[in-house]
Amino acid sequence: MFWVEPGDLVINIVFAWEGAVAIVPPEIEGYCGSHRFPTYRRLDGGNIEFFRLFFSTKTGTQLLANCSPGGAGRNRTLSRKRLMESPVGMPSAQEQERSVSELRALETSLLALRTEADRLRAVHATLLSGLLDRTVDITSAELEV
Repeated sequence: MFWVEPGDLVINIVFAWEGAVAIVPPEIEGYCGSHRFPTYRRLDGGNIEFFRLFFSTKTGTQLLANCSPGGAGRNRTLSRKRLMESPVGMPSAQEQERSVSELRALETSLLALRTEADRLRAVHATLLSGLLDRTVDITSAELEV
């Protein structure tokens, strides 16, 4: 067990190969972590968000998968030693900050699109159900679209 510090990069070693990586939020201060959720800090003073975003990319997830030998599920535990020995291209600090800013903006847009897609799926399902059980009149449904 160890103390979890806000701002640390945390990796779920059982599901790292699926991209289970996050930044410890401030409300977790004072909590303890276990060996299944190791945390990492940058020693160079750079933005740890760069690594969270890197591990959310196809390249980063593939690196985590390569460091997680075994079959599937619980048998694919991350080798922390292998991870720490894996090279990761490091752009300049300025380029890292620019990348973090742009990728955060993309994440925000993606979340908004996923939210809208979920809403539209719900409308679609409700409309189809209503049309099938005749609680929605086709003429009035056309006016909604």
